[in-house]
Amino acid sequence: MSSGISHRKDVEFLEDCNPPPVERNTDEVERNADEFRRLHDMLVSVDPSAERAEKHTQWRSEGGQHYEVRLTEGRKLIAQLAEDYDKASGALRGYAFALESPRPSTPTARPTNRLSRN
Repeated sequence: MSSGISHRKDVEFLEDCNPPPVERNTDEVERNADEFRRLHDMLVSVDPSAERAEKHTQWRSEGGQHYEVRLTEGRKLIAQLAEDYDKASGALRGYAFALESPRPSTPTARPTNRLSRN
């Protein structure tokens, strides 16, 4: 049974680990951001028509209430998708910017043998 304490020898292999570099294809990331922006804009452009259908259509039949509920749900879904594509586009643009930014050079941290006692 482990006491929950890691000993240096248990994690010593981490000193030599070097993660593979991130693919720095900012053009591809920007293209994906552009596509997400295009989808956002397309969804936003549909909203006026969806609003007209929801608020100005008089549906008279046994399924009328179901139709109205589905139109309201559809409009909410369109708005949520547009918002999420907008967020994704912004996140990808931020990621592309971060990929182009120089990496800070930080010294490798070395553990010490000192124990802090409270």
